[in-house]
Amino acid sequence: MGERILHLMIKEFIQVLRDPRMKAMIFVLPVIQLLIFGYAVTTDVNRIKTVVMDSDRSAHSRQLVEGFTSSGLDFGRDDQSRNLVNVQGRAWYNPDLKSRNYNVPGVIAIILLMTSLLLTSMAIVREKEIGTMEQLMVTPMRPIEFILGKSLPFAIICFIDVIVVSFAGMA
Repeated sequence: MGERILHLMIKEFIQVLRDPRMKAMIFVLPVIQLLIFGYAVTTDVNRIKTVVMDSDRSAHSRQLVEGFTSSGLDFGRDDQSRNLVNVQGRAWYNPDLKSRNYNVPGVIAIILLMTSLLLTSMAIVREKEIGTMEQLMVTPMRPIEFILGKSLPFAIICFIDVIVVSFAGMA
């Protein structure tokens, strides 16, 4: 069983590394997608215009407006002592609140998932297109061996892709 899987894996590696378009799809496309989705798309909140209408103009309302403008965060009122309470948030992870710090790892995972699925499906479709799928079906190879032989090479390639895309993500 293992020998048949190994031979199918070697065949897949040869076919993938022989095709220049496939090499570009494996190593260049994920880096481009990371740059677009991880860095160009941002959810950072910057410079939100806020308007405060102070119709009361009392000392408490001015204190409220001053607390709002100085903290940049929302605050509420302490119901028991009737004093203003300044609520300040603290980000334990990502203190600068830059979206790329949490977007990029997620984008890397999604890109690698999609790349491995796309490459595996392309390999199976290629077998069907060139007519070798029927030849593989009449061999003593079991379906699980076929699936592993087609999937494992792309899983290994995606582990290499993790390294390439991670270095691009740290830049």
